[in-house]
Amino acid sequence: MFMKFKFILLALPFFSYSQELVLSDYVGFHITTHEKEGITKARIYPLIKEKTLISDNYRRFEYLLYQYSNPVDGNNIKALYPDTVKMKETYLTFLSADKNRTKYFKETLAPFMKNSVAVDQQVFTTEELMDVSSKFFYCTQVMPDNKIRHKTCIGFNGIAEAQWEKDYMLLEAFCYEAIFTDLFSDASKLAPEVQALKEALAVQKFSELKTQNEYLLDVRLGLFEALERNELLKSMLLSYYQENEDNLAFKLE
Repeated sequence: MFMKFKFILLALPFFSYSQELVLSDYVGFHITTHEKEGITKARIYPLIKEKTLISDNYRRFEYLLYQYSNPVDGNNIKALYPDTVKMKETYLTFLSADKNRTKYFKETLAPFMKNSVAVDQQVFTTEELMDVSSKFFYCTQVMPDNKIRHKTCIGFNGIAEAQWEKDYMLLEAFCYEAIFTDLFSDASKLAPEVQALKEALAVQKFSELKTQNEYLLDVRLGLFEALERNELLKSMLLSYYQENEDNLAFKLE
């Protein structure tokens, strides 16, 4: 079940900064090429630059580049190849023109800036934290052996389906960073925990099987609900929050 929470905004000290955001200071591009029917074609991807003040926390900014923004007309940009400079300039113009993206990017950047000024800060609850984080583990497919495949990524998750009334963008970016920092660590306990929860649900739901679509949906929703209550996920998120509290654009209560 998707849960909805009331908007909470408390007057807590936070930091913002008034300078114009220069996105190119933090965002670069990676271009790859491939051959198709004898024609060289290109792909371009935005990325967070290395060796900047946000490099250690690049994943939350990476999330803002890809999630909940106006879709890029990739074909028009690809058609500019082999003028890679023009490709990058056009993509940067597209990114900078998205007011929602630049707003979130600037808010997320503010705690890292020395010349910030105090303003109010958004506050989220632990329940909201768990609700949002659970949606990153998305069951996608029933395999031939009736096992369930799941993905954990930016663009393919349960966030859009949740249809929250409250704006959780800053919390989503944090959850993405925390989850992927754990999953890419050598000592991750979260990956096997999620796998075990999913497999147990699959066994349970398969015994109640009506159709494959219902089976997939039941496991998907069951995994969301199980992760909302999962103490390992909760402990990991709260620990990561405590480690990064001074550079986050929100507070947990």
